[in-house]
Formats: sequence, C-alpha cells, structure tokens
Amino acid sequence: MTTHSPALPDVDQPGQPGQPGSLMEREIAEQPEVFARLLAASADVAEIAAVIHDRSPHTVMIVARGSSDHAALYLKYLLEVRLGLPTGLCSPSSTTLYGASPFTPGTLVVGISQSGGSPDLVATLAAARTRGALTVALTNAPESALATAAELHLSLLAGTERSVAATKTYTAELMAAALLVDALAQLRQEATLDAAPSQPFTSADLLEVPRAAAAMLTVREQVARVVATVPALSESSQLLFTARGYGHATAREGALKVMETCYVPSLAFSAADLLHGPFAMLSPSVATVALLASDSPADPMAEVVDRIVASGSPTITYGPGAPRPGVVAHVSSPHSLPAALAPIVDVVAVQYLALELSRLLGLDADAPRALLKVTSTL
Repeated sequence: MTTHSPALPDVDQPGQPGQPGSLMEREIAEQPEVFARLLAASADVAEIAAVIHDRSPHTVMIVARGSSDHAALYLKYLLEVRLGLPTGLCSPSSTTLYGASPFTPGTLVVGISQSGGSPDLVATLAAARTRGALTVALTNAPESALATAAELHLSLLAGTERSVAATKTYTAELMAAALLVDALAQLRQEATLDAAPSQPFTSADLLEVPRAAAAMLTVREQVARVVATVPALSESSQLLFTARGYGHATAREGALKVMETCYVPSLAFSAADLLHGPFAMLSPSVATVALLASDSPADPMAEVVDRIVASGSPTITYGPGAPRPGVVAHVSSPHSLPAALAPIVDVVAVQYLALELSRLLGLDADAPRALLKVTSTL
C-alpha cells in the first residue's frame, strides 16, 4: 500500500539565508509537485480507506509531535466535520511514561510523522495494535519504525527534505489527510446509497490543490514587503498567531516556524480561546498575525481582528478580500479553495514569513541552532 516517490536530485549547498538556492526556499517551491504526486497515488489512499471502512471504527485517536501535531489537529477537524467521527489527539507519554493503552478494537489510531523515527509514536502504535486497534501511519519514510509498527502505511511522497524546518513534508501530511477523509466519505456514501450530502469539500476541489499551491508561491513578494516595512514583526517582544476552525493548525504551524527559524517567542491560539484570557497580553509590543478564512462579513474572524486592532497590537492579516480597518498590513490570498482545504496551501504564507523574517534578522533558516531534522522523544 506504499508508493515510493522518485528520488529528487541532490541539492547544492545553500546560498545566503532566503536567497535562491536556500533549502527552505526550494522545498517550499516543491509543494505543488508533491501534491500532484499524492493525487496520482490515489489508488494507495483508496486501498487504505477500504480497510478502514470495512473495520468501521467508532473513534479515532491521532498521535504526533511537532509540526505533525498540527497536521493531526487538521485531520481531527476533517474527521469530525466530514465523517462525524469522535476524534482525539493522543498523548504518547500516556503509553511511554505511564503504561496506559486506552485503545480498543473499535479504535482507529493514526500516527503522523515525517521521519517515522520518534520512539514514543512507535510505542503508541505498537501498543494500540496489540490491543486490536486498527493502526495507520502517515510518514515520508516507508521503511521507518513507525511505518513498520502500523498495520497500514500511507507514504507522503515528498522526497528528501533537507531543511530542518519542515515545509513540504508538513503540507504533504495535510494533503494526505484530506485525500484519506475524502476516500472514506465516498465509501460511506456508496454503502448507504444516499444522495451526496453537503460537504466541506469535494474530490474535484482536491484536484485544484496543486494549482492553488502554485499560486501561493506568488505571495512571497507580498510577504517580503510586509517583513521589510512593518518593524513590529522584528521588534516585538513576541508574536501571536490566531485563526479559527481549520485554520487553527496553520496558526500553530506559523508560530512554530517563527520560533524555529527566527528565535522569536511566538504563541498560537484559536480566536475563540484568545478571547477568553490570552487577549489580556495584547499590547503595542506584541504583534499579531491573524489568518482569515473568508472575505464574507459573516467570517467569525472579522470581529476578532477588529478587537485585536483596538487593543493596540500591530496586526497583520492574511486571507481573501480587502484588509480590515486598522491593520498595519494585509497579504491577499490568491486562491479560491474551500475553507476545509485552504490550510494545505495557506501555510505557504507563514512559511515565507518565517523565511523572510529570518533573513531580515541575519539568520540562516536552513540551520536553526540546536535543532536536528529528526527529534527522538520517549
């Protein structure tokens, strides 16, 4: 059930941070190609979906770390919204530190990891499989320990990723998640013989993702201008990222990318959580990056952005439509994907933000200090 991606050509030594030839920049640019490969491997996705459908799990647990944990959050939204499956984010330490194994034969356990090498994720899937749960691994390493531990494996087909800060492997996880949920939804519809219900996205929408991703590469110029002309991004004591719903994963990934590559303390909150307590931290010394899902006046982010602006926090927005009053800068979205698929490509904007901000600060985004490409946690 694994399709091996063709090896990508070796990359020359990177140039200056942010310049053509840097690893992070080149791997951001490869994302449309990765999405096209995943679409071409739809038969592998359909085969895995068929096994899941036949086993009819009643709950889903997802286990991941780092960027992959943000992909897990995105998959959780898709499973709950499109399939109505109760879904939780599993704590690996429940198994590795405390010996718990909260799995049953009716549980689907999905492990997401770019490298497939984290011992705690491997241990969690192994424990789940022992308890009779159906286990699926999404990795970029078909021969990895996680892929071997799982009953089923779906390859991300991203090719070798040399930049320490994950870009194409993260978005490949999002695309694989969307393809898998879509395949499961189609099987459910065929089994019930019901008319197609209203869905957050269609199979036809998925075919548009590579083109939308290619369009997203053009936002780099907008992002570079914002980084160069908005001092708050480089001078703030910390940055805050916020979004709602599907976009929450993108906000969290944006904060992580800035911390990894720029060493700037960054937090991410869903807009709903932000209003409960963390809102008190906003001030002119804390810049906010708000991710908008829609240009409709009914967008729940619109009122939140207005409140953030009123707090005095320098506010940068990304999304469709015109900027809200009072924001210091706005990056306009160049695609028209439905909100449920937008995170697959919207994250390109925050990848470029991290890349350009690191360049402004004189840092090398390809080699964050004290970080390794594979992190082993127990």
